[in-house]
Formats: sequence, structure tokens, C-alpha cells
Amino acid sequence: MNLKFICTNLSGLGGTETVLIKVLNEFAKQDNRLELILVDNPQNRDWLGKIDKRVRVRIVGKSNKKVFAVKNIINTPKDTHIISTSPKMVKLAWMLRKLFLKKYKIISWIHFSLLKNDMFDPRGTVTLADGHLAISSVIVNELQELGVDSHKVKLIFNPIERQDESFRTQSNNLLYAGRIMLEGQKNLHELLDYLADNPDEKVDFYGAGDEDGFKKYVSQKNIAHQVAFHGWTSNLWNEITKRPKALIMTSKYEGLPMIMLEAISRGIPVITSRFDGYSDVVREGINGFSYELGNIDELAEKVKLLTEIDENKISESIEEFYPERYYAKLKRAIEELVM
Repeated sequence: MNLKFICTNLSGLGGTETVLIKVLNEFAKQDNRLELILVDNPQNRDWLGKIDKRVRVRIVGKSNKKVFAVKNIINTPKDTHIISTSPKMVKLAWMLRKLFLKKYKIISWIHFSLLKNDMFDPRGTVTLADGHLAISSVIVNELQELGVDSHKVKLIFNPIERQDESFRTQSNNLLYAGRIMLEGQKNLHELLDYLADNPDEKVDFYGAGDEDGFKKYVSQKNIAHQVAFHGWTSNLWNEITKRPKALIMTSKYEGLPMIMLEAISRGIPVITSRFDGYSDVVREGINGFSYELGNIDELAEKVKLLTEIDENKISESIEEFYPERYYAKLKRAIEELVM
């Protein structure tokens, strides 16, 4: 297959970049012709060095971003198809195809909620694609709500590598890794409120964001002795030497959180709020537990149940996310969508 991946708003530090690296490198091994078009200049370019040299990477320079995008889309050969992580680029590719009578197919590959945002109009962008790669059941449901035919949507999830390493020692601390946000999506005030009500619990926090607001709230709650704040790290799993009791998430919404899969692949269970789509990953009592968003008492009860989980079954619970199954499913999905 000949594929052109078009992306915007990548910082170089997120989960989308991680998945792009894996997918591009795997497809490069299969003698596909691949291009990666970045219509923004990533803040961090280190991740680009991890992409197979057979993938042609183009990054916007000093020229106007829209001119750059138009030029790279118009130059798409008839035997090449476009996969875009950007709703606006889906619309632009559709408009240019119509204007210049191009033959390429357009596939959306969105890594965030389509309806819980105010950045774009999903009906006037994403739905224009010929097909859709959905990373979660939430996005499948959103596309159907937007009127997209089910045969145009392929649920593929995201890939995660099997992990063979084991932790030599056990920690009694819970783990949070992600953006530091007291309110909004990550809803960390709920986790800090839980700590205030459960003085024997401690959490290791990794991430960046509203650090000042976070530390101020920790001080207000008088829980500094329960919080270990490590900041952001590019090598999280190298930093963590002791096996956490569990990964904990209090999110109001997510796409498909890679950190959840990364933890489970390492035999670490998950405690999570029941945001839409959490059940794509969590198997109750097998690789973790869920609680009703806002119900701190239920959260505390679920943490206590962690001792009942069989550690040997945790990593086995996400077989469909491991490379052998994932890449075969992805290749088949793309082939069906461009037919």
C-alpha cells in the first residue's frame, strides 16, 4: 500500500506520536511506500528520529501552513491514499480532491473525542472521510451519532508492546501518569480529595501542566506527605523501579489512554473512573476495577479490592492490543476502506 499520513498539532510528547512511530515502522517493514506530513513544527523533534528511514517525513518550514498542506495533498499520486489524524485536514483533502478531480481515498484516524471538544465541527470535517479508523468504542459511537454508516468504521484500538521485564520490588503507592489538571479532563482534584479521606494512601505523580494549582491544592488539603510529585519524564518506565500498587485515573473523558495499556502490559492493575470507553481495556477483577465518577467512597472500596487480583493474568487480558493481532487487523481495515 502507498499511504500518506497527515497530522497537525503534535507536540512530540504525546501518545499519538508513540502510536505513529509504531505503525509507520511496522508498515515500512512490509514494503509499503509511506509519507508523514506534519503541518505544524513539533516542539520536540526527538521522536522523529525513531521513525524508520524508509518513511519520507515532510515538516512545514517557513512557508504558510495552509499552502504547505495544500501542496502536499495536491501532489498525492492516484495510487496513494491519505490517512489523517486531523479533522481539518480531512476536510481540506476532500475539498482539493473535489476541486482537482483527484482519485485518492481519505481515511480519518482521530485520537480524541469528536463530540467533547470545541476545536472543530465534526459534521463538517470528519464525516467527509471515505472511511474511519476508530481507536475506541467511544469514537465508533460518536461517528454513528454523526450519521456515518457502520461499514465505513473500523474499530482497531491502539498497539502496545508485550513487556517481559518484571519489577524486583513492590511499592505500596498508587501511580498517576499524565497531564496535571485539577479540573477538566483529568479531574485530579478528585484523586487528591480521595487522598485527604484516606490518609494511609500515597500516590506517585508523573506529568506536567498546572503544577502550581496542583501544589496549592495539595497544600490546602494538607496531604503533602501523601504526594510524591516527580514532574514530566520522557522515560517513565525507566524511572519507575518499584511495581506500583495500581495505576489510577479519575478522568472525565479519554480517547484510548495509552498509559492504561502500558501499565497493564507490565502487570500493573488499573483503578479508573467509568469514563466513556474505559471498558475497552478494563476487565473487572482481572486487570483492575472501575468506580462511578465523583463517588470517592466507591473509589476507596475498589482500591481495597486490588489484593484479589491475580497478577499473572493482568498482562494476558489485553491480547488484542499486542502487535501480532493489532497490525493484521489494521492492515485489513485499511485495505477494506480503500477498496
